[in-house]
Amino acid sequence: FGPKFTLTGSYEFRTDDSARNGLLTEISNARTAHLTAALLAIGGFSSNLDLTLRDKKYYDSTSFALNGGNQSTVLLRFEPRYTLASHGLSAEALYEISNQRAARLQQVFVPVPQGLGSYYYQGDLNHDGKPDANEFAPATYSEQGDFILVTVPTEQLFPTTDLKSNFHLHLDLKDLFGLQHPNDLFDVALANISSESYIKLEETSTDSVPSDIYLFRLSHFRNDSTTINGLMELGEDVNIMENNSDMSYRLHFLERESAVQYNTGLQQSFMAERSIRARFRPAMELSNETSITSTTDQSTGDSLSVNPPHNTSTLALSTNWSYHPIGSKFEYGAIVAASRAEEYSFSPAITGIADAFTLNASYALESRTRLRGSIERDELVLNAVPAGLITLPYTLTQGKAVGMTLLWSLALDYQFGAGIVATIAYDGRNEPGDLFGASGARVTIHNARAEVRANF
Repeated sequence: FGPKFTLTGSYEFRTDDSARNGLLTEISNARTAHLTAALLAIGGFSSNLDLTLRDKKYYDSTSFALNGGNQSTVLLRFEPRYTLASHGLSAEALYEISNQRAARLQQVFVPVPQGLGSYYYQGDLNHDGKPDANEFAPATYSEQGDFILVTVPTEQLFPTTDLKSNFHLHLDLKDLFGLQHPNDLFDVALANISSESYIKLEETSTDSVPSDIYLFRLSHFRNDSTTINGLMELGEDVNIMENNSDMSYRLHFLERESAVQYNTGLQQSFMAERSIRARFRPAMELSNETSITSTTDQSTGDSLSVNPPHNTSTLALSTNWSYHPIGSKFEYGAIVAASRAEEYSFSPAITGIADAFTLNASYALESRTRLRGSIERDELVLNAVPAGLITLPYTLTQGKAVGMTLLWSLALDYQFGAGIVATIAYDGRNEPGDLFGASGARVTIHNARAEVRANF
């Protein structure tokens, strides 16, 4: 159809036979039609369309039962894109639908060598003689992790409608309004603003009316009875002087709602993050990054799940200074952080106040070798702990013990070549002897490791 538009198609017929009693018996047949279309850069617009229709019928009763009956499959993927000639505006979207068979999910903790996992087992907290999902916690320190979390499907399959969609929009006001040479203060302000917006909507549902999902009838999304997996995510970043290395600012907003149907029931979560980040460099050798972040984290579902019910609001402040003298092999840094978190799933609410101060330094021995070290002091204070509580929500404590914790580390990195780095490291910490810091005892933990990492 010309250099700007292409269209291709195919049709396939397949039959499956099985040898039984010396004869070939037809088990099933399948018909598949496939269509692909592409539009290339007409007025800044381009798109791809991919459509597959498949119909499979079973003539053998055993195969019919094992596969859940005859199957009709629709796969559609549409990707439009648009870019303004000045590059001040660009947008792209994805719309993908399919019908398939899916199962509820099950979360399983698999043991791995110590230090290679992301979770650790806290012990039989409810004394029922078996490990429950809520008895595992994210590893805060590298040597703690000896389990990984694997999500596996259960055995029963359900016919589902699957939707994946997203939309991205990028704006650069300087290019959009032709402000390469601004004349006044208002134009200067506009020329330094850019933004990135996106929305993502995904749903795997057993809804009996597929068009409710295909046509974005949102009342049918993240439904208690029909959703297998659902997600809605909104994001907005507004950048001021994004490409200025001496000073830049970012306003960030992220909101995520999700629902997952596990074998223990539906787990729903909500997270909203709002932050302001400033970067500036008062001198060639000195730079700073400061951020203020407000977070709301909520979850509802089974109390025995990996992510137990919680309702946490957090306000955090962090500032990071870096000093690298010109011509020197040394680099120094300091980080100061403080946060206040409130957990509303308890009555009265639990308030946690945390602060951390870190000093770090590195020394380049030669072009391929670097020595680095750090010391850190963390402290967490809670206003109250309800009687009988055996564990604290991770969103409230970030895995830290109540009280003061001292951490230190020393590491030597050697780069053999592009993407291959060997590291010899030692780190240690001195922390309260129990999660709530009530015993008064303290423990010191030392950890040493050597590793080689290769990235290809």
